[in-house]
Amino acid sequence: MKILFGICGGISAYKAASFVSSLVKEGNEVNVVMTQNATRFVSPLTFEALTKNVCYSDSNLPSGKDAVAHITLPQSSDVFVICPATANTISKIALGIADNLLTTMAIARKCPLVLVPAMNDVMWSNPSLQDNVKRLLAQDVIFFGPTYGRLACESVGSGRMLEVSELLEMFNYHFYPKKDFVGKRILITAGPTREPIDPVRYISNRSSGKMGFAFAQIASLRGAQVKLISGPTSLSTPYMVERIDIETTEEMLKSVLDNFEFCDVLVMAAAVSDFKVDQQSSKKIKKKNSLELNLIANPDILKEISSLKKNQVVIGFAAETENLSENASKKLVEKKLDYIVANRISETGFPFGSENNEVLILSASGECYELNSTKIDIASFILDIIKERISF
Repeated sequence: MKILFGICGGISAYKAASFVSSLVKEGNEVNVVMTQNATRFVSPLTFEALTKNVCYSDSNLPSGKDAVAHITLPQSSDVFVICPATANTISKIALGIADNLLTTMAIARKCPLVLVPAMNDVMWSNPSLQDNVKRLLAQDVIFFGPTYGRLACESVGSGRMLEVSELLEMFNYHFYPKKDFVGKRILITAGPTREPIDPVRYISNRSSGKMGFAFAQIASLRGAQVKLISGPTSLSTPYMVERIDIETTEEMLKSVLDNFEFCDVLVMAAAVSDFKVDQQSSKKIKKKNSLELNLIANPDILKEISSLKKNQVVIGFAAETENLSENASKKLVEKKLDYIVANRISETGFPFGSENNEVLILSASGECYELNSTKIDIASFILDIIKERISF
């Protein structure tokens, strides 16, 4: 994607360098234009080093063969991002004022415009500025933020620029090139479950939740309405994903049953505890030389779902240390799944906690795929193959 990136004069300008760097790392071509005041906060050389392109400003205007770059750049870019966007620049663009290179490019653009406001809370709430914000929203200008928090002036309020990680997530959501699951509802389970022994201890497993969260992220980017039922994990919720937190297998079962009827696809990526303690102690069990626990089977979520299935596509996951294909095929048939994704667990615990995975994917119709890739890429591949099964 070709991105024109504008920077205004404000203390948050230093964050723009990290945002630009992240966009470049994701394979985007980025051209930067700065207001003269912005160059007082961050050197243009910083952005030239990050983008490998000339950084334009009012003291470094386009010249020579690039003399009309104030027209060609905004009209050849896929998106124009201004970060940070000051009250001054927001108002100028809203009123059609083009008195510097950045605002001239904003007026000359043919692409979507994204503004990332950063200013004092009183400035942000000023009625005149808010009128200009409404005027721009009516023109389909996109605003990322601002958010509530501590400001550079040491006051606390709305006007703080979003963090770069949040901006990158929002940018990718809005401009992800493949929006082929719009209107579809995907229900995903992720992470481990915990079965209490007493108020302090529990039985669980090594699942990090990364596979399920990767699935939620890519499904959301591709336009699906995503609900994520997650066991205990430290992972952040992907942008535009509705998260439901649970702890035990029975809580996960209830949440799946509550939401299954309304989904088009169920992805059971959670590592559910197969057993629970028969009699949970209400008090902490004191240390002793030995302890016997009577474990009983937990409900089988996929088996219960199979009797309720209508037109949904159901994808199960299996973690195996041996006989991967045989065990996966058996589970595929017994649970009446459409697809099963089988992981081979190594002696070191791979792929738990890893960004990568090695999987065998089997379908009820006889398809077989083997992948060794990132969890994001595996999730995207699975969406590609199930897309044909879903009516659009």
